Amino acid sequence: MKASLLSCVTAGLALAVATPASAAAPTADQLAQALGAYGQGSVAPADLRAIACEGSREEPTEFNCRWQQRTGRGWGGYSTWLAIGSDGWTVLDDPLHEPDPDTGRLKAPDPATR
Repeated sequence: MKASLLSCVTAGLALAVATPASAAAPTADQLAQALGAYGQGSVAPADLRAIACEGSREEPTEFNCRWQQRTGRGWGGYSTWLAIGSDGWTVLDDPLHEPDPDTGRLKAPDPATR
């Protein structure tokens, strides 16, 4: 009985360590602030939606995040790495446009949002 319980606990701990944290994503307000601080211009929180992040196995404070952002041409997908710290969320890399799932092509960024 003890050996069986010990093996179950060990297996559960191994699974918890091997699975990256699917961390809480920043709110639209927090992401807008992080993008502005990174130099991406002013982004209104209302222009951000579908924010989702996946944790890193190597760095527990870093997350690969995706979101949709409204531009003059509609909603476009973006992704980048963010970190969470005592000062809130910080953008680590330039946000990248993601391909349109319907066409497989990148939507051209709206020059008015740069």
